[in-house]
Amino acid sequence: MNYHQSKPSPTLSPYIKHFWALSNTTSSLCKQRIIPCGLIELSFFFGPSPWQVSGNNTLMQAWISGQQTSYYDLALQGSYKLFSIVFTPAGFMMFSKHAPAELEDKQIPLNLLMPDKAAEWTEKIESAASFQEQQSISEQYLFKAIEKNAQSGLFERLNKGIQMASFSNNPVEVNTLASEVCYSRKQLERIFRQHVGTSPKQFLRTLRFQKAIHLFAQHPEISFTTLSYGCGYFDQSHMIREFKLLSGLTPKQFFAQGPAESDYYSSLIY
Repeated sequence: MNYHQSKPSPTLSPYIKHFWALSNTTSSLCKQRIIPCGLIELSFFFGPSPWQVSGNNTLMQAWISGQQTSYYDLALQGSYKLFSIVFTPAGFMMFSKHAPAELEDKQIPLNLLMPDKAAEWTEKIESAASFQEQQSISEQYLFKAIEKNAQSGLFERLNKGIQMASFSNNPVEVNTLASEVCYSRKQLERIFRQHVGTSPKQFLRTLRFQKAIHLFAQHPEISFTTLSYGCGYFDQSHMIREFKLLSGLTPKQFFAQGPAESDYYSSLIY
């Protein structure tokens, strides 16, 4: 397998976390558990179509994955190439007329959300000679989209609260987040779901989960009791329940799979 990852151009960095690509030349069946990470992602896939194990739903050639509230298993088989754009938590709102709220727990074909550019964009990504060219092509489309967007003020307001919650050393509650962005709790719940793609409560739950993965990756010797309190869980039992809800596994089972890395906190640049 060949893997590439790159940061976006400075102009796009508030809205795009990173670009990544993966190519596989083997024919073996591979199953990947997809867990909530607090980020929306646009993927282009070239090869035998991947499918969700539960429900056997086949994904299209290009799709957008919304915010998740739980996990699912994705199966892939055969030779393939994958190119993905990972948005920052509120970043997708800057590129689409469709509200991120419509995407929660869904994988939506790109041609339904961006019918005027999906086919051309997909064709160019497939014919690109390198990962760098795929990124360059994508940035051209993203630059054009962002020039037409008038929501930068709202984005900055939401992003301020997201950054506070992401880097706070103390547990952040919904009321604290609302106060940070100068909204009432009711206003925040409506605006956050509409433009980030999930409720503030669910986002903070995912953030806590990702923080636990990140902290364990940095300190694999840490006890689960210390980990639970350090990430804002009430106790170890609370962390176990949350891990099972979001990953289908207990923390012990999750970390026994091998080195873990937080999709949210790795190479955090927003």
